[in-house]
Amino acid sequence: QNMGVMFDALYKPGSFAVVYTLMGMGSWIDIVAESQDGNQLTVSNATMGGEMEPPPWSTKIYLKGAQPSNVIDRFNAEITNLDVDVKDIPPEQFVETIKTSYAKEQQWRKNRGSPTREEIDRIAGSMDV
Repeated sequence: QNMGVMFDALYKPGSFAVVYTLMGMGSWIDIVAESQDGNQLTVSNATMGGEMEPPPWSTKIYLKGAQPSNVIDRFNAEITNLDVDVKDIPPEQFVETIKTSYAKEQQWRKNRGSPTREEIDRIAGSMDV
């Protein structure tokens, strides 16, 4: 739990899922796999986030508001189509893996001068204001 966000982690060899619950915003799920070379695949039903460009090592697919079963199905289809050796992250390394991954992405965003003008435009365009 951090800043009003509650996390639940689900583990399966070769992938993991994080269920986020943010008070007042609801819940969403990210399902993630990481290849041996450090590339990541994430499939999410988050309603926000898809407006931001992912880092070069990351493929992020947003199915805004989709049922978790649809997220799972899409993840399984995507991972089946990838010809990569998926890294198995043991449950005891889950927390450190998430922290490291998040920090790496935030550093990439900081280094490139985030957010870009295009990202700001997409975020503004997605708001119901």
